[in-house]
Order: sequence, then C-alpha cells, then structure tokens
Amino acid sequence: GFTSFYISLFQSIYILSSFKILLLLVLPLIANVLIWRLLIEGLPLGLALNIHGLTTIDCLFCTIQVEDSTHCLMQCPIACKIRG
Repeated sequence: GFTSFYISLFQSIYILSSFKILLLLVLPLIANVLIWRLLIEGLPLGLALNIHGLTTIDCLFCTIQVEDSTHCLMQCPIACKIRG
C-alpha cells in the first residue's frame, strides 16, 4: 500500500539527487555509467540475473556469498586482492 509507495518515492529521490551530483563530477564517461548503474542496481550480476533465471547467485570468484554490487566491489576477498 502506502508504505511501499513511500519507499519507492524516497528511493527515486535518492537516485535523482545522486544522479545530479554525478553530473557535476568531471569523470570519464565509463566511470559515470558504472556509478549510475550501481545506483540503480543495474549491473548484470548474479543476484539480478537469477531473478530472470539466467545464472546462479553465488559469486563467480569466491563462491562464498551472493553476487551483488556490494559484494563484488567491496566484500569479495578475490576482488580485494585484485584491487590491491
């Protein structure tokens, strides 16, 4: 009902305000696209693909946790080693 409507509204406002800040940053286009897709949870990762029945949800590198944007960029031990 109304609760889900307000949650969606607040999420939309957060994404729009973040997108406005993103437009002010001087970054390469590919970095802007990556950040934008992170904000809208639009990266083709295991969790998002599993909703459509396309893949498993486990991380392809460590197979410890569910593959989502937070895990892939900050929590995965293999990604942390690669990042240095």
